[in-house]
Amino acid sequence: MKLKDCHDGGICLNEMLIEDLLAALKAVEWVDEAGDDSDEPLPVCPWCRCIEWNGHAPDCPRQAALAAAGDTP
Repeated sequence: MKLKDCHDGGICLNEMLIEDLLAALKAVEWVDEAGDDSDEPLPVCPWCRCIEWNGHAPDCPRQAALAAAGDTP
């Protein structure tokens, strides 16, 4: 949908963009990065830099965005 096709001046386009951004946040929770003491990759949150088995930091921007959107992180 293009902005010119949006009957409400862009609000529906904004909602579509928000849904796409939320889907991206949900899709990427952990990424594999090389660990300090080994060659084994560690699953790390790209936003708060915490390792998966420790969970997200209390101030993780990803978790805060999902919570603000009404999605349970």
